[in-house]
Amino acid sequence: MMNITQIGGSNILLLLVIIIWLLLLFSHRLFRNFNWYRKFACNVMHWHSYPYFDTTTNDGCSQYAKCKWCGYEGMLDSQGNLF
Repeated sequence: MMNITQIGGSNILLLLVIIIWLLLLFSHRLFRNFNWYRKFACNVMHWHSYPYFDTTTNDGCSQYAKCKWCGYEGMLDSQGNLF
């Protein structure tokens, strides 16, 4: 059985990186109602208010939408992401 003192420094670093990555991955769903998170998500990470876009226009080929959080208008890709 491994003790915490037997775990090397690189394993602890890898564990911390995985935990931070998982927090960022799930933070979009956990914190989407907080204004500070909305500003961080839209302006820094470019994660917009998915799946709560306001669809603006459809030209027959492309669908355009507007982010409800920051007002960014862009095109939706085939997976429903705003860019």
